[in-house]
Amino acid sequence: MRLLVVSNRLPITAVEREGHLQFEKSVGGLVSGLSAYLDSLKGSSMADAEHIWVGWPGITVGRREKEKLRRDLLTRLQAHPVFISEKDMGSFYLGFCNRTIWPLFHYFPDRATFDGDYWKSYVRVNERFRD
Repeated sequence: MRLLVVSNRLPITAVEREGHLQFEKSVGGLVSGLSAYLDSLKGSSMADAEHIWVGWPGITVGRREKEKLRRDLLTRLQAHPVFISEKDMGSFYLGFCNRTIWPLFHYFPDRATFDGDYWKSYVRVNERFRD
């Protein structure tokens, strides 16, 4: 079995401290639940199951750091980062996801914001995840 987990965030967040990238555990229900599930596989008949987690590492990094971060995450965590600019993350996540999708899926359609730029960013980011 091979499991592909695709979420907005990775189970870690990359942070820059004194010019070096470090990893911290991401917070949130999805990360907690899926991490617990993946850990439970290790002691089961599915111990040989392969997985990869695809998501945003929580930081915008320069071109040179991307490959190093990609290698580190794959080796350490079986994770593949999707690099998204701060501008797109703002429009995609804070804009479309939080201001359009969230209100619609939680029965608050009167609070939904419909913005063409949010939609364009949402499409761009999803194409990045697809690629």
